[in-house]
Amino acid sequence: MITFDYLLAQVKLYKKKVFLANLIAIFNIIISVPIPLFIPFLVDEVLLEKEGSFLPFINMFVEVNSPEYYILIVFVLILSIRAINIYLVILRRILTSEVVEDIRLNMRKKMLTHLRSVSMSEYDVLGSGAISSKMTTDIKAVMKFLSGSIGIIAVQVFTLIGIAAMLLYLHWQLALVILVLNPLVIKFFIASFKKVSELLKTKNKAISNFTNSLTESLELFNQIRVQNRELHFSDTVNKDATDIRNSSHEYEVTAGKTMSVSRMFIMYSNDLFKMLALYLVFLGEMSIGEMLAIFVYAGMIMAPIHMIIKFVQDYHDAKAGMQRLNEVLALKQEPKYAMNIDPFKGKETASIVLKEVTFAYDENKVILKDFNLKIEAGEKVAIVGETGSGKSTLANILMGLYPITGGEIFYNDVEIKEIGYEKVREHIGFVLQAPLLFNSSLR
Repeated sequence: MITFDYLLAQVKLYKKKVFLANLIAIFNIIISVPIPLFIPFLVDEVLLEKEGSFLPFINMFVEVNSPEYYILIVFVLILSIRAINIYLVILRRILTSEVVEDIRLNMRKKMLTHLRSVSMSEYDVLGSGAISSKMTTDIKAVMKFLSGSIGIIAVQVFTLIGIAAMLLYLHWQLALVILVLNPLVIKFFIASFKKVSELLKTKNKAISNFTNSLTESLELFNQIRVQNRELHFSDTVNKDATDIRNSSHEYEVTAGKTMSVSRMFIMYSNDLFKMLALYLVFLGEMSIGEMLAIFVYAGMIMAPIHMIIKFVQDYHDAKAGMQRLNEVLALKQEPKYAMNIDPFKGKETASIVLKEVTFAYDENKVILKDFNLKIEAGEKVAIVGETGSGKSTLANILMGLYPITGGEIFYNDVEIKEIGYEKVREHIGFVLQAPLLFNSSLR
């Protein structure tokens, strides 16, 4: 099954790359977070000629006799740090992208490996459209969360820690205001995202139903046209398309409303923070340069908090996506029987006997019950019946595609479990009700 533990186990396979990526992130934040302090310090110590520690720190490395040189040195320093920052961001993105795409591939392989031997009766109940929808839409939701876990959330958390350290350094009492208010906002909105994730689940289910009905209609389009059933199938597809529209609209409105309100409360706390900083300058407890630095950090802190709130939404979306993906992994596998006897060896044809055969998709939907049939070797038999009478089901049973729930099937007086499904399929010609050609080459 695909769970958060499964994702963690997948990430551990690439722990060296993940560790290196996070190490790069920490170093990047250490060198880039102090940048907003540089210009405010210049304002205080160069323009307002107040005593401070910034200019003496520069003088430890170079002797400067003119204020213009301090400005030039700081400008070059900022450009250099930003260049290093961009290079490290690109390097880290390459590392995290490799990990995420490898895990995405592993997840798809896991799904495809399971589907390779799934029981056709289970597969047909779910439908090819629903499965393909889950393999795209829901994997995308899960990987969006994983990408955020590896490539975004760690950076945002480290950035918040760095900004918090700078704010505490500038004025610890004022810093506590924003550091206490914003986590309360995040906690308040976590509960809201649970409802949003349920709406996403409904939306993805609607997409799955639409894909399923559309795929079936297109695959059987010739038969639909011959039977003048275009209107019926068109109405079905249109209904599913309308369901997508309604569920998508409800999801987008609710998600947008939740994100907008959360952003508004964060901005409120940010505005309160700035007003308090202005008041402290008025009282003479803070310099203008420190106030400017605090204003910059107050703006910087909004993006990480917004990303963390978005990450919480991605978590609930991924949780819903995993549930739908596990519906595919929960499909029962086709029984495997070893070939103990080959009844077809040295024979041009075979007899077929069905004894008390019963088949049901589930306990409440029995298709065949206590069905008996005997066809002698070389005998030609046509089975005729109206649509839905079970002709295709019988053909699938004879091929072993639909494992029976009761009774026995014999080929040349040998029970099918003694022969094995693979050997049976090697010796039976089977033309599907809706034959399709692969887009490939005969070579």
